[in-house]
Amino acid sequence: MYAGFGMPNIIFQMPTPFADIIKNSEERNRSAISKLQSLKDSRAKLEIDNQKLSQGIVLADKISKLSTNLKNRVNDAKQKTSNIKAYAEELESFSDQDILSEISELDKFIADLTNNLPLGR
Repeated sequence: MYAGFGMPNIIFQMPTPFADIIKNSEERNRSAISKLQSLKDSRAKLEIDNQKLSQGIVLADKISKLSTNLKNRVNDAKQKTSNIKAYAEELESFSDQDILSEISELDKFIADLTNNLPLGR
């Protein structure tokens, strides 16, 4: 068991430089593959986020157009209401008696005209 000099036969296997190179290359490849997969995952997530953002922009544009349309309709309704109020205020200036009296006078005028028309001879 001893190869002379009183030392046991111990076989040391020194790694060859080629084996180290291969081992290091494999570790770098695994690391690169892992990083590449992370980048692919990140890209897929960004594409999904981009699509959601695009849909959000389209939706915001539609909401903006709807808001503008509703604002215009409210403004039109306010203008019409203002016109109706002004018309109602004008009508309030006439009393019912005044209107009835005017109608009565108009009826009398028409009756007088028809009574005074010469009949065709």
